Amino acid sequence: NVIHVANGVNPAADIEVINTELALADLEAVDKAINRYAKSAKGGDKHAVAIKALLEKIQPHLNEAKPLRSFGLDKEETALL
Repeated sequence: NVIHVANGVNPAADIEVINTELALADLEAVDKAINRYAKSAKGGDKHAVAIKALLEKIQPHLNEAKPLRSFGLDKEETALL
């Protein structure tokens, strides 16, 4: 059984809550990764520079609580992640 805090069953609202929570988790992971890759990027690591740039491109999308799957990454960007 699933306990609903709103005292009612609303599958559409449940899906929205789950998607928002997933987007926030993605945002937290991206924020941490940006900080991690920033250190390597400062040292001149070209791979780290590319990943950091991609993460910074994705970050505003996630800030709007939109899922990463709706961002529209190309094959090269997907391979970087």
